[in-house]
Amino acid sequence: MLFSAAIREHERRKQQLQTLCDSETRAALGKVPQLASSLVDLANAEVSRIYELQLEIEREARGVRSEVAALERNLGEVAAAVRHVSDSLKQLGDFENYVLVLGERVERVTCALLQRHPPPPAQEDTATTTTTPATATTTTSTAAGTDPQQQ
Repeated sequence: MLFSAAIREHERRKQQLQTLCDSETRAALGKVPQLASSLVDLANAEVSRIYELQLEIEREARGVRSEVAALERNLGEVAAAVRHVSDSLKQLGDFENYVLVLGERVERVTCALLQRHPPPPAQEDTATTTTTPATATTTTSTAAGTDPQQQ
């Protein structure tokens, strides 16, 4: 009897452990959807964060593109202004050269006129100032009425 009692006790214990194992398995299986849902939520949170970051990057990229377009327009305007200033400086240099050449021609014409027709000796008059060759040159070139465009 002792042996049969031990076997019965073992069977009863085995049955209790099997019941406990089955109930733990059912409880674990009941928790699987919750665990899966938590894992999906965690993964979705990461995916959602990545999606939000992607949208933010796209917004910033659109902003940067619009800023680049504005800078390109400004750069075009600045380049046009620089070209205009450059052309104006070239024209100013051409005009300066023209004035220098014209001055040299006026000087040659003045010298030639003074050599052919020397000025009369200056008479002292209290109301009139003495004319020097430099002022005669100025007076002669003004009096000659030379037009820079005609030369």
